[in-house]
Amino acid sequence: MTGRMNGWARSLALGAGVFAALLAGPISPVVAAPATAAAVPAHAAMAPTAAVVPNLPATSNRCVNATHTVPCWALTFHAGQGNQGCPNGVPLFIRTGGKACIGGNDLVLITCWFTGTPVVGNDNIQDHVTAEDAGNRGTDGHIPDFYIDLNNHNPGDPAIHIGHCA
Repeated sequence: MTGRMNGWARSLALGAGVFAALLAGPISPVVAAPATAAAVPAHAAMAPTAAVVPNLPATSNRCVNATHTVPCWALTFHAGQGNQGCPNGVPLFIRTGGKACIGGNDLVLITCWFTGTPVVGNDNIQDHVTAEDAGNRGTDGHIPDFYIDLNNHNPGDPAIHIGHCA
């Protein structure tokens, strides 16, 4: 080829250049802060932040992880079971009244637990929830523990250690 590369050869050359740059050593990230934001220290630029994935909370703090903090995130399951009026979902009893049916396999933020109604699956434990849909919707209410996947534990068990609501 003289003087010009076809598209395939150009892509190959570009890919080889990127690969060579990766082998040459670490790449310094370019971090730009909004004009109104405080300066970000260089060492902080490497830490994962919510800005890396916009509009999503840090949902890696799962209640089933031994090192979780409270509040923590848990998945809903058993959708459509338990006769709570959500044929394809999980009941979320809203604190101000009423009920919403949310999806199974939905991330909810649990802050504490209490005993009460409804009793589902012979379990009267209720998990207090302050967010659902992985944090995309703020919600204040409770979900019967039957619908919360805590690896066959109750929220107050030592393996999960979520506190009782005050």
